[in-house]
Amino acid sequence: MIGGNKDFLFNVEYLFPLIEEAKVRGLLFFDAGNAWDTNEPYFSSKLRTGAGCGIRWFSPMGPLRLEWGYNLQPKEDERRSRWEFSIGGFF
Repeated sequence: MIGGNKDFLFNVEYLFPLIEEAKVRGLLFFDAGNAWDTNEPYFSSKLRTGAGCGIRWFSPMGPLRLEWGYNLQPKEDERRSRWEFSIGGFF
């Protein structure tokens, strides 16, 4: 099943300075979560997990982020890892 009407999400991040003068930070993260349909109980299937690292720069043009995530338990049709780049506000 893809998607659901209810979900559980968990995220923990560790930010540390790389170049303080330039406001560049390193990042390590761990994510876990899943979604379930209305008639399914929470945690009726395992949580999906991922971990990774990245760089965040609070540039004069706004925040930039480059992150690499690693799927800890990929399914047969899923990629093992991927890069993401974004510009703008962080959530």
